[in-house]
Amino acid sequence: MTMRVVILGSGTSVPCGTRRPPAYLVQCGSTSLLVDAGAGSSTALAAWGVSLGQLRGVALTHLHPDHTVELVPMLFALHNPAGPRRHEDMLIYGPAGTCSHLCQLSQVYGRWLEPRQGGISTRDLYSGEPIVVGSLTLVPFAVQHSGACFAYRIEGAGRTLCLSGDTAPCRGIVDAARGVDLFICDCGALEGDGSVAHLNATEVGRVAGAAQCAAVVLSHLDPHVVDSDPVPRVRANYHRHVRLASDGLVLQL
Repeated sequence: MTMRVVILGSGTSVPCGTRRPPAYLVQCGSTSLLVDAGAGSSTALAAWGVSLGQLRGVALTHLHPDHTVELVPMLFALHNPAGPRRHEDMLIYGPAGTCSHLCQLSQVYGRWLEPRQGGISTRDLYSGEPIVVGSLTLVPFAVQHSGACFAYRIEGAGRTLCLSGDTAPCRGIVDAARGVDLFICDCGALEGDGSVAHLNATEVGRVAGAAQCAAVVLSHLDPHVVDSDPVPRVRANYHRHVRLASDGLVLQL
């Protein structure tokens, strides 16, 4: 049994012809977990042969629309008589406010978001609280962004992965990524732009160097960040493997 990650969306809320908003498929054995649900992620799952009936659940890093908006079409598809069938609840986890967010969606859409088989199980997580989802164990770490936000450290098949969510430099993201085999990291800012919500390439290098992780993939990318060629600036502070994410990239751990 191995763990693999498929990057379904490596972009941001800014529309881009080559990058969807954030979404990551993590698979280990028979377990398929979606981390963040950016627009188009259910279609991307289908393109990879993963039915919503097979998906074990969704772990949200935070509640900004570019990370959550696909929940509505996903749940509506499960309500559709022609849609996929489930034999267990769809798990939806996230930081404080996740349960309230789903309740508010239900108030807007009513029964249209009720799966015809199985139900929805939502849970607000706490930083440091391990959650077992099939063959995967997730540990959320509070990170610095706008409102409650998690990075996830994910373990499965003896391998470790960190998905940063959106974050500025902070102790939480270093702890989440410490010693992992793969660190998929927010690189949504440019040096000098004054961002206090996202890492720039220089900061990614410092975080990855402090965490001593084995490899870094830069994600949550706007076109202007990609155009700035961020990889060399990461390598100024981190001397292991670095690459840019792209939609459809498959990473085997």
